Amino acid sequence: MSDLTTVTGLAALQNAAWPGLTTSDTGSWLLRAADGVTQRANSVWPYAAVEDLDAAIREAESWYRARRLPALFQLTSDPADAALDARLEALGYRVQTPTVLMVRDGSGAPVASSAVEVSPVLTQEWFDAWWLTSGHGRPEAAATARAILEKGDSHYALMRDDAGEVAAVGQSIRVGAFAGIYGMATREAQRRCGHARALLGTLLGADPEVTGFWLSVTRSNSGAQALYREAGFRPAGEYWYRSAPLTRGPTGC
Repeated sequence: MSDLTTVTGLAALQNAAWPGLTTSDTGSWLLRAADGVTQRANSVWPYAAVEDLDAAIREAESWYRARRLPALFQLTSDPADAALDARLEALGYRVQTPTVLMVRDGSGAPVASSAVEVSPVLTQEWFDAWWLTSGHGRPEAAATARAILEKGDSHYALMRDDAGEVAAVGQSIRVGAFAGIYGMATREAQRRCGHARALLGTLLGADPEVTGFWLSVTRSNSGAQALYREAGFRPAGEYWYRSAPLTRGPTGC
């Protein structure tokens, strides 16, 4: 069940908000692919236990091999993932992108900034700013990224610099009663100007019916974690990826 109280529930919310465009559900694992754009959309989500780990791993490896993608698994701090994590480690799978999950309730949202523009429609200038800043894949994969971004019930927020160019962007994606914060990106020359704080505050107040929020931030990004704590988020678990030996996985958490 999707909820904010367990790591498994958060993984389900993540999957709904940021899906693979091609999937195969084995009944225990969801195999996801999206032209290599972001790790989550191109990884195995092991949402339930399997009887034969090695057979399930081989099946997943074959599925990704057929799509010319590395076999990639998303693991969480839920104890239910421990056996698979240990087996993948024994098989030489490498840990990638340790990430912290954070949550907050929907009350007491920061005051929205009048400098932030919010739209329910993904505009080309929003997408261009996110794509160029975040570097989520090859230029020819931009259409795939856009398809992922447009899958959910979203608010797209942006801020402009003094010249009218997009300086920073952010997105909230609603799933049921909750919303995830995604796509937070600021042009390098515009960083440390308060844009992320203004975007976040506005997105948290964009939909008054949302009862809680989640987001993910890489473990190494202490600055972003501090910003999110200031906005009322608290750590709720972790996840990471394991990539097949001698391969390079997609980027982005």
